[in-house]
Amino acid sequence: MNNMEDVFAPLAKITNLNFDRERKCYRIQIPENANIAADTVGKFAQSGEADTTALIHENLDGSIETYTYAELDRLATQVAVYLTKIGIKAGEPVAIHTGQSPQTGIAHMAAYK
Repeated sequence: MNNMEDVFAPLAKITNLNFDRERKCYRIQIPENANIAADTVGKFAQSGEADTTALIHENLDGSIETYTYAELDRLATQVAVYLTKIGIKAGEPVAIHTGQSPQTGIAHMAAYK
């Protein structure tokens, strides 16, 4: 075992991080049916954490917006439904051209859904 394996071995035991001996590096193994929207915000939105604050955003005018996991998931689902209605199908590319805002994250989650 080399030094890199020694450092990350404990983490690899409890995550999907695996050492690729051929490439001599750690790689994350992503399950075939993984969905980042479902595995992150969606997971918490369907749990006892649904009403917990998930995102705090400060607007340019200094006002603060907060979103719970449930709100983010609901908004992402609304956008996903809209994308479907305008003809976007699974596997098709979706361009998201926005700045740093909650809407950017919501649009990404919608595309993943």
